[in-house]
Amino acid sequence: MKLRVLLSETWRNLECSGRSLVAALALAAATCGAADLEMTSAASLMAQSRHFEQAGASTYLISAPRSVAGQVCEGLLSSGDIEASGALRAEGHVSLAVLPDQSLPVFAASPGLLRLLGVERTAASTGTVAVAEQVWESIFPTVGWPSDGTSYELPPLSISGSFAWPSDGRSSTLGFAVLSPTPPTGVYDQCWVRSSDPERDPRWLLSNVLLPGTNPSEVRTIQLNPTLGQHLESRAEFARRPSGLAFLPVGSFAAFLAAIAMFLRRVEVAGQREVGLTAGSAALMYTLESGLWWAASTLVSAPIVLWRAHVLDRSAEGDLAALALPLVASGYVGA
Repeated sequence: MKLRVLLSETWRNLECSGRSLVAALALAAATCGAADLEMTSAASLMAQSRHFEQAGASTYLISAPRSVAGQVCEGLLSSGDIEASGALRAEGHVSLAVLPDQSLPVFAASPGLLRLLGVERTAASTGTVAVAEQVWESIFPTVGWPSDGTSYELPPLSISGSFAWPSDGRSSTLGFAVLSPTPPTGVYDQCWVRSSDPERDPRWLLSNVLLPGTNPSEVRTIQLNPTLGQHLESRAEFARRPSGLAFLPVGSFAAFLAAIAMFLRRVEVAGQREVGLTAGSAALMYTLESGLWWAASTLVSAPIVLWRAHVLDRSAEGDLAALALPLVASGYVGA
């Protein structure tokens, strides 16, 4: 049979039968359902990983009073798995007239530490400081930062930034503190690092920041928030997720739909063979028909999958939508 005639016959079969539309909608429903399970599982693991990082569980620090090289600490950022690093040094306390019952601890903080803490506005000049949000809320309970980014003069402080320090299990050291931005040169008390991979332990790097002659008895390595565990087994959990095998039932369902379609057309198929349709032409025609209703199914399911990925996690919608590709491919193989 000529290709043009074969294509014409294939299209006529699809136009004259509602079975292809039913099969396409059924496969689209199966694909969307399986994709939702897969993307929901992955989005949950992504959210768990972000929470682990935001709660400070992937942040470690080494403490050795006046024994940490600030520049070396800042340089850890160039290491492969380190997302942020910075140094901290205790500088005493300060009292404010508006908080007569509070003595606020003051710390010298290197630029890297301010970035690690997500300081909203890094102090732009010597003498300006950043404060914990609890300090700011105690001073001005109903006032936010000015839109022009100016500093607030509160002698002896000039406040130009803030940082969040929630009560989520992390150490309370900086919960009511003042940070004074300082150059990374000089000696500090602590070096902080945040790992970009929640499954990697960055503590092995921290010993590099200690000055020669540091007393080992004064050195401590601490996880900022140990309440969530030392490691996050996100990769292992992703590999073990049950939805990872969702492509098998989707492919099997597509094959089942194709088999049902052939069974319902068994009389038509026999008639076509009687009038001279070769086995090869018949196989090609039925393959084209299956491919067309699979394509129609994909056109229906694709926007739904993309919308669902956007709803689950806007920051990773592309990665989530990509998880549906094996499901679409298995539907084609099965069909």
